[in-house]
Amino acid sequence: MQVGIAMPVQKRRDGTLTWRVCSPVMLYTLVVYAMLSVPVYYAVSAAVRQLSSKKNTFHDQIYNMTPLLLLHAHPLMPFLHWPESRWVTGYFNSWLKFEELFARVCRRPLRLGLSRWVARQTAVCLLLSVFLAATMPLYMGLSWLQAAAYTHLWLLSITLVSMWLLSSKALCRAAEALRDSMHEVVVAGTCTADLMADYRQAWLELSELTQESGRAWTYSCGHMLLYLFLLMTVTAFGVLAGVARHSLEARTMAYGAMAAGSAFTLFIVCSAAETAADTVSQVLREDLLMVQLSDDTQHFKNEVQMFMTALAMDPPIVNLSGYATVNRALFAALLETMVTYLVVLVQFAYSLDTPDTNSTTTAAPTSPSPETTDKPRDMN
Repeated sequence: MQVGIAMPVQKRRDGTLTWRVCSPVMLYTLVVYAMLSVPVYYAVSAAVRQLSSKKNTFHDQIYNMTPLLLLHAHPLMPFLHWPESRWVTGYFNSWLKFEELFARVCRRPLRLGLSRWVARQTAVCLLLSVFLAATMPLYMGLSWLQAAAYTHLWLLSITLVSMWLLSSKALCRAAEALRDSMHEVVVAGTCTADLMADYRQAWLELSELTQESGRAWTYSCGHMLLYLFLLMTVTAFGVLAGVARHSLEARTMAYGAMAAGSAFTLFIVCSAAETAADTVSQVLREDLLMVQLSDDTQHFKNEVQMFMTALAMDPPIVNLSGYATVNRALFAALLETMVTYLVVLVQFAYSLDTPDTNSTTTAAPTSPSPETTDKPRDMN
């Protein structure tokens, strides 16, 4: 994200992240952004010319909206991603505080084991963005300079999705590590009331991290969800239009793959957030039920009861600062909305085609047949 100029943050000597307007990272971001604006400008100009052509039908206009949907993220970057870096740095710094608390409570460092996963995702991001941008000239008639702009924007989108998945996976791993540590203490029979209070504090910090993950990425994730929804709707309509024309050209098949990819990405984003919230919420419940009967002291029972009350009364959710809760229900709602929009678009396209057919039919002259005109009158 830092190399791709989406998150201009820098790392301090103590390991914390910071965001400053006057910094070398911000200067690098501005220079690279200005350089990338050149191919983006040419790509946007070509897309606008293609969209404003008077020869386009309604279906062609919908087709031609796709490049603008892909390119609009570049001018929004200084207004969405850069200011949001302040909250993202706060989120990552909160992880450092949780690691210190985990090491103090569990008496061992927090090991998430995500280095290989990050390396694989980085390679996938680069290869997939290059592949998508390299194949776009085949079905959209782009030059390679314009394809460079799409490479940058594809890389931005895929990296943002990978960061979201990384955050969700880290929350799940941290919850499992906390459960394993607590389970060892419960099985060994060394769990005390004070230790239970420490575990409750650690879980509360992890629950706060889960909720902070949604707040930190509010505008970036919200924009990504809206962008995926619009891209899925437009490309799905393009596929329906191609099927209605009995045309399976390269553009129709590419738009079908794009619609399926957008739907799949939207699903994994919503599913990852709900999985992380459910894991943090439910991972310690079984051990708490086991430990509730292991000690008869009232102080210990009170701590366990407070822990279970916290689990029940304050379940963690991934919410975008009150705008929307990211879960599978959101994905289902977006699919329902997409179907509604597709029905409206199909009806509108049909209404545009119907008057032409009717006017052609009604405009045909109704001249009498030769047999009728040439037949002599009956004198009788």
